[in-house]
Amino acid sequence: MTSANEFRILILEDAPDDVALINRELHRGGLEFVSSHVESRGEFLSQLEQFQPDLILADHALPAFDGFAALELAKGLRPDVPFIFVTGSMGEEVAIDTMKKGASDYVLKTRLANLVPAVVRALRERDERKKRLEAEASMRQSELRFRALIENSMDAIALLDPRGCLLYASPSTTRILGYPISDAMGRNAFALMHPEDRKKTRELFRHCLQQPGGGIRAQYRYRHQNRSWVWLEALGTNLLQEPGVQAFVANFRDITERKQTEVRLQLHASLEAAIAEFSKIVLVGIDPALLMDDAVELVAGTLRADHAAVFELLSDGSAFRLSSGSGWKNNLVGLATVNAGPDSPPGSAVLTNAAVVADDLPSETRLHWPLWMREHSVVSSACVPIKGRDRPFGVLSVHASQRRAWSEDELYFLEAVAYRLAAALERRKAQEEIARLNAQLEARVLERTAELKEAYHEMEAFSYSISHDLRAPLRHIGGFVELLQEESGAILPEQSRGYLRIIADATQHMGKLIDDLLELSRASCAEINKARVSLADLVASVQRALEMETRGRQIQWIIGKLPDVRGDPGLLRQVFMNLISNALKYTRPRRHACIEIGCSLSQDETIVSVRDNGVGFDMQHAGKLFGVFQRLHGSSEFEGTGIGLANVRRIIGRHGGRVWAEARVDEGATFFFSLPNIDRL
Repeated sequence: MTSANEFRILILEDAPDDVALINRELHRGGLEFVSSHVESRGEFLSQLEQFQPDLILADHALPAFDGFAALELAKGLRPDVPFIFVTGSMGEEVAIDTMKKGASDYVLKTRLANLVPAVVRALRERDERKKRLEAEASMRQSELRFRALIENSMDAIALLDPRGCLLYASPSTTRILGYPISDAMGRNAFALMHPEDRKKTRELFRHCLQQPGGGIRAQYRYRHQNRSWVWLEALGTNLLQEPGVQAFVANFRDITERKQTEVRLQLHASLEAAIAEFSKIVLVGIDPALLMDDAVELVAGTLRADHAAVFELLSDGSAFRLSSGSGWKNNLVGLATVNAGPDSPPGSAVLTNAAVVADDLPSETRLHWPLWMREHSVVSSACVPIKGRDRPFGVLSVHASQRRAWSEDELYFLEAVAYRLAAALERRKAQEEIARLNAQLEARVLERTAELKEAYHEMEAFSYSISHDLRAPLRHIGGFVELLQEESGAILPEQSRGYLRIIADATQHMGKLIDDLLELSRASCAEINKARVSLADLVASVQRALEMETRGRQIQWIIGKLPDVRGDPGLLRQVFMNLISNALKYTRPRRHACIEIGCSLSQDETIVSVRDNGVGFDMQHAGKLFGVFQRLHGSSEFEGTGIGLANVRRIIGRHGGRVWAEARVDEGATFFFSLPNIDRL
């Protein structure tokens, strides 16, 4: 195994003593090496492969394999390995021949002192040759890479002399500008530059020529071979003083698409700003005629068009009238018309409900504008419909006096203005309709109010009639029945006394019915005075008022936590009075009555329940509960007029709530009512 500093020497020699002398001389010279000794051709070839020598020392003349044959093999198999002849004698011609055939040197065995310098020199030359070859290979690779980079780059490179004439152009130049490179050589680079950009770019070039190594950046338009203008962006560097270059180097690329995008973005931004400004005008709600004038002025100015117009569709749909315009003769606006057929651009726009574009009207055979428009030299136009909810209002159009292709952004802008104009016209139409309906509604409200007032007066008269006219006969009947019982009760037969009791009971029932009807009427018509009400206080007040009915009975009261609500205290007390009275009435058959009053809260409402363990009812008849004069139990079982629950429903309904009930026969009943939560009122 060799060390890092050792090198390998293959010695071709048939005299072992000479091999020993060679090794000793090399060691004396301070060289670190390992050597391998061979004598035949086969051994020599094997060691070339296995030993991989760094140096070959060979005798000139061997019996079966001479040095020249070994040199030829070594140069074929190991061309980078130095080959030195170490021989006993060599004539001048032979020595010259060895050097011509590729030997690094030769040393006579009689002068072995020259061996170490020859070895050192051969190894140094080998290393230098190796480095030079590596450098040359690296340079060739770099050159290939550079050429590949230049020839396949999307950008182009040009070399200019101080006058600006072309010395070199990369292949991308043809792709970008269309000119064959051979045609471009020697031309002045500024000759095909756009006149508006030439002066400024030339000044930058001259300024850079005064600064060796300096650079400039420029954007300019350049004439393409197809006669169009191409936008280029160039980065130039002054390398005229560099020996390997001696030129002004310009790297440039095609930025036409980017420039077009910038122009589109600028146009789009200006169009969006114009739309926003028009939207503000629309929101102000100015007169539609003034708004149309603003619209056409905005369209003409933003799109840099010669004319703009709003063509309003006449009510009979036969034609469009020029209602507003920009750039037209004054006597045309308000008078000029265009037919509404499919052969006119406005008619086609309305019929197809889409934009109609004409880039070159003189050559157009499908669509035609009237003669008065041709007198304004209109060549190109675009129309978009102004869409109403029920029927189109007309079209918004723009016109140019030269051939022009209208872009998608421009058509979008035109449609956006038309949309906002339609919205404003529709809003004005809706406002007029609302005003008309409001006038009708106001008349109907006045009429209805008068009817309600009349009905209210009739109700008051009816209530007065019930309260006075009906009560008076009842009082008379009751009074005379009582007198008859007192004066003649003893002499009347039992059957007659029974008739008098029936008349007296019927009179009392009729009075109670009249009272309940008056109470129902007041609940329906009385003004509600809402305030914060404690449900707990109302329940306690009703309990105290019903002490006479509860005296002597075993009643369990379960009163839950009841919140405050907002409502009319008197009317809500009446609700509890009716519900608790019903609970007491229908638990009368129970030995131990239980009445439970509770409350629950939902997101929107407060729900109050009154539960009892009374006789209950069949849920099939629950729909009758809250109707006037509706009863689920006979009057012989439980007294009542059938108005109390109807009164509850009416009071709760006027408070914005609802009522319902759940029950089972002989298992009790629960009545519920709800009120809006206090924080929602």
